[in-house]
Amino acid sequence: AGATRRPSFGAGELYLNLRAGRPNWQDEFKSLAARYGREDIGVIFCGAPMIAAALKEACEDNSHKEKTIFRLHKENF
Repeated sequence: AGATRRPSFGAGELYLNLRAGRPNWQDEFKSLAARYGREDIGVIFCGAPMIAAALKEACEDNSHKEKTIFRLHKENF
């Protein structure tokens, strides 16, 4: 098992980016993959099952064994 690397944020550095409207999941995941490279990235979601299904598909489509891997963690109520 490899060590988990946690991002370090400087004073005043943005660590959460909120946007209104429906996201383009492919663009979001591609941007994260380009920024973080060969990393495991956790995608956390709580909400409607239809959105969870879209996120699961985006995680699978954008995960590559030798590159970025996206792992969905979800809850539905």
